[in-house]
Amino acid sequence: ISGGNTGRVFTISSNLAVTISGLTICNGVNAGTNGASGSAGGDGYGGGILNNGSIMAITGCVLSNNAASGGNGSPSGGGGGTALGGAVYNNGGTLNATNCTFVSNASSGGSSGSSVRDTPGGPGGNALGGAIYNNGGTLTVVLCVLSNNLAKGGFGGPLHYPAGYDGGSAFGGG
Repeated sequence: ISGGNTGRVFTISSNLAVTISGLTICNGVNAGTNGASGSAGGDGYGGGILNNGSIMAITGCVLSNNAASGGNGSPSGGGGGTALGGAVYNNGGTLNATNCTFVSNASSGGSSGSSVRDTPGGPGGNALGGAIYNNGGTLTVVLCVLSNNLAKGGFGGPLHYPAGYDGGSAFGGG
């Protein structure tokens, strides 16, 4: 099942029991909005699957080429948005992944807004979990392959401004 590089493939509401088996979940995208005047970019969550507090099992699935990206900050100090879980964002739920392949998924933090006059650009957005990001839930991964997944922090403000306006951090490419 493809998101067509235009939207997330599955959004799972809270308090459900869901099993997905034997599917290829690919080309899902979730992007944060770009920041309005002087504000930070929005966050991006789970390009392939967003599990919002349910009990979820994925078995024998392939999750590939999914992406979460933070929005870009606006000029005058807007920082980049955070990206969480290129393939899956597990938000307070239970996620059990068995015999799955997570390949070529990405989370990319948004870039800071450009500087304007005496106001430096903001920090780049963080990127966490190229394949999976678990936010306060339970995650079990058994006999899965994680390959060529990427977490990449966004670009920070211009170099000619004071220290502290760095690119975002990246953790958990896989």
